[in-house]
Amino acid sequence: ETGEILGGIILRMDEGAQIENVAVTAAAMGRGVGKALIARAEEAARAAGHDNLALATHEALTENLALYARLGWAETGREGQKVLMRKPLTKGSPISPPMTWMASPGSMPPCSGFGRSWITAGS
Repeated sequence: ETGEILGGIILRMDEGAQIENVAVTAAAMGRGVGKALIARAEEAARAAGHDNLALATHEALTENLALYARLGWAETGREGQKVLMRKPLTKGSPISPPMTWMASPGSMPPCSGFGRSWITAGS
């Protein structure tokens, strides 16, 4: 395989765990890259002791919303066009209330961990 980057994910972990961004190249769409990246984020958050994981997506991204629903995510609220979602990471974990979402990376408080992961062809 070429080692070409097919997608990436940014996971923030502090008092909670939140997927900040998921990106998949156009060439890799429909190949399970997004699902694999989300699974890596879930594993990392679970290993760090978090009971659930949060993310936000745009309401117009209906394919993403459908994927998240298939993967066990639940909508917890809306802020304008932003759809807030959570997924329990441990059996029997309640879905906690939505956290405050940051407008930009510069407005984020200091946190104990930012993880970045990439999926490459052949990984």
